[in-house]
Amino acid sequence: MNLKNTMHLTEQTKQHEKIDFWLSLFPERSQTEVEDIIYNISGCTIESLAEKSQSYSSENMAIEIHNLFSQVESSTDKEIEIEIIDNMLITLSTNNHWVYFFQPVLLKPIVTFIKKVENYKLIQSKETLLKATIESITAKLTAMSYRVLIIEMNTAKQEELLKGNTSDDRGRYFNDYLLKNKDYVSKIYNRYPVLYQEMTRTVAYTLRYMEEILDNTEKNIAEIENNLNDGNTLGSLNKVILGNGDTHNEGKMVATLIFEKKTIMYKPRNFSIEKSFDAFLQWVNGNVAEFYPLTSCKHYSIENAGWMEFIEHSECQSMEEVTQFYIKMGQLLCLLYSINSKDCHCENLIARGNEPILIDLEAILHTDEYNSKNGFDSIEAYIHRKVQNSVDGVMILPSLLQNFNTNDVMEIGAIGSGRPKKSPYKTQIIKNFDSDEIKVEYVNKDIADAENYPLYKGKAVGGNGYIQYVKKGFIRTYQWILANKIQYKNMVREIFENVECRVIYKATNDYTQVLSTSYHPDLLHDNMDRRFYFHRIGLLIKKNEPFIEKDIYQTEIESMLKGDIPSFHIMSDSKIAYNHKNQPVFCHYKKTILEEIMDKIQDMDLVDLQRQISLINMSYYGCKMEVDMQDDTGTKLCYSSDKTYDYLLLAKGLGEKILSRSFTCDVGGKKEYSWICYNGFGDNYYSINPVGWDLYKGNSGIALLFVQMAEATSESTYLERAKEIMHSVERHIDTAGKAEIDMMGFGAFAGIFSYIIAALSLINKGVYQEAETTEVLQRIDHILSLSKQNLLYIKNLDVLSGLAGMLGVLVQLYHSSLYHKKDKLKQLTERIVNIIYDNAITVDTNMLTWTQNGDIGYAHGNAGIISQLSRVKGMIEDERIDEMIAKGLKYEREKCFDKSSNRWIFRENTKYYSWCNGICGLLLSKIILYEAGYGEEALSTEIDLLIEQLKECGLGYDSSICHGDMGTISVLRYASNFKHSDTMHEMCKATLDSLIENYLVKQEGDIYYMEDWGLMVGKTGISLGLLEESTNQQIIANILALQTL
Repeated sequence: MNLKNTMHLTEQTKQHEKIDFWLSLFPERSQTEVEDIIYNISGCTIESLAEKSQSYSSENMAIEIHNLFSQVESSTDKEIEIEIIDNMLITLSTNNHWVYFFQPVLLKPIVTFIKKVENYKLIQSKETLLKATIESITAKLTAMSYRVLIIEMNTAKQEELLKGNTSDDRGRYFNDYLLKNKDYVSKIYNRYPVLYQEMTRTVAYTLRYMEEILDNTEKNIAEIENNLNDGNTLGSLNKVILGNGDTHNEGKMVATLIFEKKTIMYKPRNFSIEKSFDAFLQWVNGNVAEFYPLTSCKHYSIENAGWMEFIEHSECQSMEEVTQFYIKMGQLLCLLYSINSKDCHCENLIARGNEPILIDLEAILHTDEYNSKNGFDSIEAYIHRKVQNSVDGVMILPSLLQNFNTNDVMEIGAIGSGRPKKSPYKTQIIKNFDSDEIKVEYVNKDIADAENYPLYKGKAVGGNGYIQYVKKGFIRTYQWILANKIQYKNMVREIFENVECRVIYKATNDYTQVLSTSYHPDLLHDNMDRRFYFHRIGLLIKKNEPFIEKDIYQTEIESMLKGDIPSFHIMSDSKIAYNHKNQPVFCHYKKTILEEIMDKIQDMDLVDLQRQISLINMSYYGCKMEVDMQDDTGTKLCYSSDKTYDYLLLAKGLGEKILSRSFTCDVGGKKEYSWICYNGFGDNYYSINPVGWDLYKGNSGIALLFVQMAEATSESTYLERAKEIMHSVERHIDTAGKAEIDMMGFGAFAGIFSYIIAALSLINKGVYQEAETTEVLQRIDHILSLSKQNLLYIKNLDVLSGLAGMLGVLVQLYHSSLYHKKDKLKQLTERIVNIIYDNAITVDTNMLTWTQNGDIGYAHGNAGIISQLSRVKGMIEDERIDEMIAKGLKYEREKCFDKSSNRWIFRENTKYYSWCNGICGLLLSKIILYEAGYGEEALSTEIDLLIEQLKECGLGYDSSICHGDMGTISVLRYASNFKHSDTMHEMCKATLDSLIENYLVKQEGDIYYMEDWGLMVGKTGISLGLLEESTNQQIIANILALQTL
């Protein structure tokens, strides 16, 4: 083989190695997926990028670095500027031991800057200003260099270059000797040429920006003083503090200007939004009745920059002023909601006495990400947009930053509890900074209190106990807007016309995470490595959607290559977005920002007001904060009642309210419905989500209400609503892949077996035509096939979301005349029984349980499993079923019943009376067992005892089926039918009257101000309970027992 061929093979090998390295930067994606990302964004192949990387020569960079160090060596200590820099580095090295590593890139630019600073008359102490500037620069350089320096120290340690007897001695030797050694530092610069480039760029950008600040401020000082200090002098400028936050547009960021008399802020952008917002508040203050005036920041601006007053966090003079502060927060929330504002979180609002003042207005007007789409691909996407544009999206209300991997949270809303904060994400910190044992650790940092809470007598006053005042301010302002909608729309249009607005395409954290990790040493050898790495932002490209954001992604990468967070803007009355270079990057918006706002204001009405008040309440609940709503129902056990309620009329009214609070949109030619609810996570926190597809709180359960409503009222429109409510469930099942199926689960109450229960009921009630029925049965067959394939992966055994609930549905399907594949049902049932048997935990030879915590409840424990096993006997022959039931009952009686108190023992943190984990579910289970042929005397005695206990303790806490009054009343009604007791039935009716009087009537002002519409924990369950009494049918208990409606 000749030399030429050998060289060619070597180049090919290097290219393959490069590509392998790049692909390793995307471990979560396949090679094909990575190739698609690269091509979509950059329009080229990975191979072509690898070829460009090979053509890169480090010679020019080596020459540049050599020249740099030659200049450093030739500098003379006699130059006054050099002496100033050296003195400053000595001072700074006390807190930053690595400052000498940066001296080569600092020296020449700082010398030039010092000479320019001499020309500014505004500066009080040039030395103080220079020190602050160099300190800011070295902090930035440290952030991008620390990984390299830690590696280099460890390498020096391994090569025994460090001198000293202790770790601290050797660490100091590295910092104080090696990092001052120009030959040593030069080698590091050459080893990481990209780091050298980035440091050089950062120094240049920062100093250029400092000059801009000083130039603009000195030229405009008279107007600044007139607008921000009532015409009084600010005095000399002491120093400029550059923030540690994000930079935009080549190193620019918010800066703090500290004058002799006052501190002000400098922002490097257009201030048209500040001018408009100030005019907006002035108009509102003068026109809205009973309105506490709101205040904005004083400001003065030029074409592309401006100055703003520094807002001091100051005290309220009385508790009455604290109350006023929260009323104003409600007013402000309403105004911002009406114009679709975002990002008004705790760091963007400061409490100055009783005044909440926004200090960052960049996101008060913004584009809607769905504005560029042709309709919605799901009702969930439609709801996501609605929640984004609700009071929840403004972020003034209690809000949580959630780490979805750990469920750790941190409050970030402008209103909060006042509890201490800790970041939910681990942050890198450097340990043993001045030792050769230096390392990086990941910790959840404590977060200092923001200045968003009002102060009184030196203490911050959080939002607990003030929700009524927030709502008061919100409601009063909202009602004024409704009464003056035309005038308000005209004013908003006039004031916010032709205003420059920021466009937020991605969360800032998405950028900062990629930008921070791009300084990993492996990415600092070759510019192309880092460019390739920035394509990780393409992981956010949405699949199965047209890719129309190429210019946006290219701008993002180019900005990050310069160390900046990308920024985009759009005019409020335009449909074209631009990048920081004023180049158009996106032109697919259907409406302008102003048009979206006009639509928003037009859609404001009393139903929307109720929904937004509900979301205010839910934001407090979600952050474990106090609300001003009654937390019990007041329901009492009654044996007779003189009330004459029209149960059907009440049920129908509640059903109509449920429909009025639904979300609807067209998806693929079909009308879809859904609602929102709160999902619990972590340490009893909650987040707002669509209700989903299941029986428990989702569409399958809600559809059952309208099927029953149609039958009770003979109104066919309710059948149509039930069918439409099921559309999104059908779409979920028809389009779900394995990952989606795993997420949905197979449970009867919380999984896709919910669909089978609902679908059978809809067929039985005549909802579907013949062809539709065939389609439904095919879907059921598909679900059964999926469950057969996944049985071994279903770890949950319970009724709610596991195998026992699936058993109950299979029994119901087996006894239905609709589904004819009986053998398929029997085979699946036999496999489930085998799994339940194999997973039983033997306590001794005569007892067993299925849970490690000994849970004997119905929804999650033994009672649900054995009751559903008892129903299988008529379907398959398996003598182990009787054995499991007997041993399960014995376990309950021996281990989970306290004979001294005659009370059952449930797992910790449960409600004793509940269906899900308490005696209500236990009573249901024992009646099912008795009716299935297990009617022993002990069971009968237990049923009687459970009835008495449920009557005694099962009412007044909550309205729901799952753990409240409706579950208690319905199961007691089931027991009355079981015992053929007219007295008990009358008791249930009278107790239902008590629920109506004390909850539906007396608390009507509260109950519609929470988004809880589902079957098991919401108003669907209450409406079904009313229908149950109206029609004298057993509805709810049949659902709970997984029996046919």
